[in-house]
Amino acid sequence: MIKYHIKFDKLTDKCPIWGTPAFFNIEPNNIFQKFVISPRAGGKFYLSDLAEYTIKEFDAEKKALLTSWILRENIYGQIPTVSEPITDQIATFRPKQFGERLDDALQFLDQICGSLGATVDFLDAAIYPAMGPDQAAVNWMHLSAAIESKNNHETKFLIEYLRDEQYIKTADHNRFFEEVAIIGKGYQRLDQLQSSISADTKKAFVAMWFDPSMKDPWDIGIRPGVEDAGFYPIRIDQKEHNNKIDDEIIAEIRESRFIIADFTSNIIDDGKSKTNIARGGVYYEAGFAQGLGIPVIWTCRNDVIDYVHFDTRQFAHIVWESPEDLREKLTRRIRAVIGLGPLFKSE
Repeated sequence: MIKYHIKFDKLTDKCPIWGTPAFFNIEPNNIFQKFVISPRAGGKFYLSDLAEYTIKEFDAEKKALLTSWILRENIYGQIPTVSEPITDQIATFRPKQFGERLDDALQFLDQICGSLGATVDFLDAAIYPAMGPDQAAVNWMHLSAAIESKNNHETKFLIEYLRDEQYIKTADHNRFFEEVAIIGKGYQRLDQLQSSISADTKKAFVAMWFDPSMKDPWDIGIRPGVEDAGFYPIRIDQKEHNNKIDDEIIAEIRESRFIIADFTSNIIDDGKSKTNIARGGVYYEAGFAQGLGIPVIWTCRNDVIDYVHFDTRQFAHIVWESPEDLREKLTRRIRAVIGLGPLFKSE
C-alpha cells in the first residue's frame, strides 16, 4: 500500500512550486539551496536556486509532473533534490492516466480514513489562504498532489466522479468544506488493486549484471537484503529451466511481488573519456514489470549512477557503495514500499 505523509506543521511560507502554504529554510551548508515542506508539492524536498528560477516558468502540467516525482521519492523514503537535471527532464515524464489518478485517490483516502466507514475532512484550496493551513486544507493539498492535479477544478472533478460512480460518499457542509468516506464499491476496487499486484507471492525477481564482479553484491547485498525483508529472490541465471530464456524471464516477472533492477554496469575508461556499457536487459525487465503494474526497486553502485539513462534517472535509486550498504538499504526500502514478506519470521 502506498504510504503518504500528510501532516505538516509550521506552514508559514509559500510553496515555490504552487504558491500554497508550505515551510522552507535555507540550508546552512549550502546557501544556494532550500529545504521545503509542501503538502501540495508532494512532501519534503531540497530545491536549488537555479531550479527555483526555472520552475517560475513552468505551466501547470509541468508542475503536476514535478509534484508526482517529489511524491514518489517521499513514498520511497527519500528527500529528493530538485535541481537543473530534474527540471530539464520534466517534459519527458509520463503523465498519469485517468484510471491511475482515480486509483491513487482511493488509495490516498483509504490511508487517511484509517478504518471502514471513517470520514475525512477536506477544505477546498480556494479559501485556505484566508483560513490558514488546518488539517482539512492539508488533506486537500496532498490529495491534489497524489492525483497529479493541475488545479483545484481537477481535484473537485475527480472527487465528484468517485462519488457519482459510488466509490465514495460526501457530506457537504458548504460549497468549500465537505466530509468524504469510502463506501462498498470503493473498497471492492481497493481489493482488486491489492490482488492485482500478487500480494501473496514470495518471489522477488532480480534483474542485474551477471558479471563476476557482482558476486559479492549478490551474495552479501541483494540476496540477504531481500531475504531479510521476508521474500525469496529469483535470479534467472541461477534457475534450472527448459524454456527459452526470454519466456522464462517474462513468466518469473509476472509471478513476482516486485522486482529489483540494479543498473550497475561496466565503465570503459580510455584515458580520454568514459563509456558506460549499459545492461539493456535490466532496462527491458524493469520496463516490462512497470507495464504490468509490478513495483520496481531501482538500485545502482555509486560510481555508475551518473551514467544511468535519463529516462530512468527520475526514479528513486538506492545508490550503494558496498554490498553491506546495499543489503541494509535494500531491506529498508522493501519494508517501506512493499511491507514485510510472507517468509518473514520475528525473532
